[in-house]
Amino acid sequence: MIWEKIIAVICILLGLYEFYASYQAFKDITKHGSKHTSPFFAFADFYGYFFGGLLIVMAIQLLTGVLD
Repeated sequence: MIWEKIIAVICILLGLYEFYASYQAFKDITKHGSKHTSPFFAFADFYGYFFGGLLIVMAIQLLTGVLD
């Protein structure tokens, strides 16, 4: 169905944006971080990459028909 392919492409774009946003946040914290930076930032950054990868993997499965 065409809607599955459209949603899959949107999910791939969202996953790529999640990777980009996590990378930018990491660069920003390493450059401007101080003792007031939350110690939980590492978890937030990890899960940003994790959910970005999950979106991309699920979208590829949707495109290839694995989930049918």
